[in-house]
Amino acid sequence: NGQLLAEVNGNGTVIAQYIYLNGQPVAVATEPAAPPIRMMDTLAEANRMGSTSGQLTDQSNASATKESGEPNHAGNSGGHSVWTTYTSYTTGTLTIDTCGSDFDTLLAVYQGEDMATLTEVASNDDDSSCGTGSKVSFQVETGQTYRIAVDGKNGATGNIELQWSYLGNPVDGEVPLPLW
Repeated sequence: NGQLLAEVNGNGTVIAQYIYLNGQPVAVATEPAAPPIRMMDTLAEANRMGSTSGQLTDQSNASATKESGEPNHAGNSGGHSVWTTYTSYTTGTLTIDTCGSDFDTLLAVYQGEDMATLTEVASNDDDSSCGTGSKVSFQVETGQTYRIAVDGKNGATGNIELQWSYLGNPVDGEVPLPLW
């Protein structure tokens, strides 16, 4: 009695598949690659990073603003933040960086649904491995959504390169299987 369920986004694109055996979840498979997404000026508009690893290029924070109630990222007021989100389908470690960006970046990760409920998970300004780029690694939990902000130190703007990679650490019977 096996069942394959698919999660689709608003455009009807499959973004994850779930395998059930005798009514119990036995595996999760995320998509191998996602269409290009844009980092957005507001938290409410943030698009989801669609795969377990990837890179966003051709992004900029030049026309972005700081929202009312938005926290200072990595302890700096910034002023030109852009947002994206990541939802974890299994427990593991997520690493995100802005290495390769052409300005001094701030990187922060939060949980919460809106500005009033954000709780910082990780943040960084100037990781030693990439100069004025920023880098964070943190534990992710199954089904949790993380809000990711990239800003410019002291109001800096420029072209953003955002990379992320996930190292799975399945627990409780989670077995990520590629179905494509």
